[in-house]
Amino acid sequence: MSKRRQNGEGTIYQRKNGLWVCELTVGYDKDGRRIKKTLSSMDIEALKRKINDNKYELDRGIIYDSKNLTLNEWINEWLNTYVQGKVKSSTYDNYEYAWKSHIEKRIGSFKLDKITPLVIQSFINKMTQEGYSVSTIKKPYIVLNQAFKKALLNKLVYTNPCSGISFPKPTPRKVVAMTSEEQREFESICQDTTYGNLFLFALNTGMRLGELLALTWSDVDMDCKEIHVKNTVVTVIDRNENAVRKTREEINSAKTDSGVRVIPMTNKAHDILQKQQKRAGVFCFESANGTILERRNVKRALRQLLEKTDIQTKVTMHVLRHSFAPRLLEKGANIKAVSEILGHKSIQITLDTYSHVLKDFKNDTINLLN
Repeated sequence: MSKRRQNGEGTIYQRKNGLWVCELTVGYDKDGRRIKKTLSSMDIEALKRKINDNKYELDRGIIYDSKNLTLNEWINEWLNTYVQGKVKSSTYDNYEYAWKSHIEKRIGSFKLDKITPLVIQSFINKMTQEGYSVSTIKKPYIVLNQAFKKALLNKLVYTNPCSGISFPKPTPRKVVAMTSEEQREFESICQDTTYGNLFLFALNTGMRLGELLALTWSDVDMDCKEIHVKNTVVTVIDRNENAVRKTREEINSAKTDSGVRVIPMTNKAHDILQKQQKRAGVFCFESANGTILERRNVKRALRQLLEKTDIQTKVTMHVLRHSFAPRLLEKGANIKAVSEILGHKSIQITLDTYSHVLKDFKNDTINLLN
């Protein structure tokens, strides 16, 4: 009976052309068959060094079978094993989208052990050259970084190639907001329309669309005139086999600690909610069936409403949010208070976002000394 070879064992022999060869045992498959790796060199001492290097790796549990594993195959495995069911549905959707949209066709066919920091950096540089924003570029990078952390844990790679990657400097984005005149026109056409109260409430609170759709009457204190923002509605892929639609609305907790906040109500916001109370259901703004409003329906209604106006600004739900802050700043509101009301992570985000608005106030500020 032949002796079963231990990992790292092999026989050295020389071919007629002078090449020294060693067939190294690196493991056994599920059927007990030996998994071999062939090493060769014209110099026997160089071959011995290769054998020792491979033994060193084998002793530390490096899985040589992973050399046939592609990046796409590993990300798919990582998503199914480590991500699905362990994070929010929206997070899983974002990871999958980043993979399918950017990683899969660019570097997904690369063998896992061939992905180096240079490959990752070139991937980042290419997206930068194609005009993608830093925030968009970081999404596939996060997927790569997390997937390689687990690959390292599973000893499929020696190091994480995502370490030490450089990103382009983010360019400040200029937010779009309605002028005071445009806002007055918009407010006038919202009256007595299906989603009019929702749009007006957004203008008077600066809340994000997801936060508005998740707002329930238990989150509102009508006596103290306060809105307690805790949750947000996100649209996720419906993976149920019997699903009628491809997507569904889901309530999640606020993304960040700063997203959980209390917003004092303006008189207008208070009046709007008093009108909404006549349709009392679970949500402050809901469908005729008492269910969560669909984001796409709200956005479509806004587009249709704007077709009836001469407003030049391309108004979206985010523009309604961005129109709230300038109105406060025009009245001399404290920037830190505005930042907290909007739910920004830091006052610097508020300053960067509305820097163009603040610049407009410079002359007025200096004139106070005249």
